[in-house]
Amino acid sequence: MNPHLRYKENTAHSWARIDMLLLVYDKLVGALQDGVRCLETGKLSNLRTARFEVQRCITVIADGLDLNQGEVPRNIVRLCLFTVERTTGEVLEDWKSSLSVMQSVREGFSQIQDEARELEHTGQIPALNLTGT
Repeated sequence: MNPHLRYKENTAHSWARIDMLLLVYDKLVGALQDGVRCLETGKLSNLRTARFEVQRCITVIADGLDLNQGEVPRNIVRLCLFTVERTTGEVLEDWKSSLSVMQSVREGFSQIQDEARELEHTGQIPALNLTGT
């Protein structure tokens, strides 16, 4: 196996769920920031790309939620739906409010990052299944 590919595979296996979740939120926040910039500068031709990336990230987040685990995942779904609804148009304030909401959610997960890693390491949170089995 190519050493670079082996390194990438080992790195992926050492990530905790929270690390990957934060990466998705980082991409989401970045896409929302791109959308805001497009609207602020009038470059609406680039807005479609930002909107697609927002929708892609929201899909990944929503797909990973277990709605049987209480109010938190259900509330996150509501915030995801809010973001999708607000970013379908070209209203700057809607994009800014979505950005603010998702930055707050991302910050919340960031604050529990160390605890989540520890819980996963001790088996209280199931580890990622990267093999698909």
